[in-house]
Amino acid sequence: MKDYYQILGIARNASKDDIKKAYRDLAHKYHPDKKGGNEARFKEINEAYHTLADDQKRAQYDRFGKTFDQTAWGGDFSGWPGFEDLGSNMHEIFEDFFGFGMGGARSNGGVKRGRDIALDVEVSFEEAIFGTHRRVLLRKLAVCEICKGSGVAPGAKEHTCTRCQGSGTIHSTKKSLFGSITRLSECTACHGRGKIPEKKCTACGGVGTLPQSGEVSIEIPAGIQDGEMVRLEGEGEAPPTVIGRSEPGDLYVRIHVRPHKTLRRVGRDLVMKLDIPLTEALLGGEREIETLDGPISIKIPAGILEGETLSVRGKGVPVSGRGGFAAQGRGDLLIEVHVRYPRRLSEHAKKLITELRNEGL
Repeated sequence: MKDYYQILGIARNASKDDIKKAYRDLAHKYHPDKKGGNEARFKEINEAYHTLADDQKRAQYDRFGKTFDQTAWGGDFSGWPGFEDLGSNMHEIFEDFFGFGMGGARSNGGVKRGRDIALDVEVSFEEAIFGTHRRVLLRKLAVCEICKGSGVAPGAKEHTCTRCQGSGTIHSTKKSLFGSITRLSECTACHGRGKIPEKKCTACGGVGTLPQSGEVSIEIPAGIQDGEMVRLEGEGEAPPTVIGRSEPGDLYVRIHVRPHKTLRRVGRDLVMKLDIPLTEALLGGEREIETLDGPISIKIPAGILEGETLSVRGKGVPVSGRGGFAAQGRGDLLIEVHVRYPRRLSEHAKKLITELRNEGL
């Protein structure tokens, strides 16, 4: 069973901020498009983050060691008697014996899958709070429209691949602790098709895919945080020489949130600073402040102290749930009050303050 805490390098009692920070650091390090990146490690990091960042999934994982979207064939054999005793070589044993890793070919039914891709999108603070929509121009490998991904020129015939004898797979034998094991792997000559075209498609050169540009629609959910990723299933690149069961990869969109000039986010709440003069702190008053929902009036209570916080309910971050925002509500707007003391006093002001001191104030 995968240890998501170990994958992210965090303690089991790590906070959400710890989880997010670990994810951002590791995702940046292992991103496939970066030098020294690791696509398999990147996917593993994403899987761990999306489980531990969700309170419900994390609670289930902590209790059972898996989540409901995993199955016995999906890589979690912890509940099967005897499997834990085989130790850390379990993955290698299964890979040698069956020709696939745990959670590999059998979990996806042998579907040929295209490459995942990633891009970065910048949004304003307001857009991150309330959600927004983006359309971006993306260039990626897509199925060749001329040959429909087969790599065969229109009207051309195909002949049986001489390397795999038309099976699409290559048999290789190696020794393991079980003895001699025969392993099946995809034929690299025909890419698993079992046939070789007499004439390759001139548009794609027989590869079955072409770089193409097109618009992608991205829905950015309300309440998303800086550095989080949105996954668009099936919006990645198409696999080469498409035949039989195949599917494109996924598109991962990293969101970058521009800072706000007066507001900052703390969990579900929004926080701002408000400077008031000493007289307003003593006597109280009323102020109009700008919020993400527009201007509102707030009352400053008399005698408020430096550093006290005023709270405006329901003006914070929307929290989505199965029932939508109404089911989960919004956080609050927290106003940190800072009293502005005069650096210089006129003679008249000194006289008035002296009178207040004489009265014991």
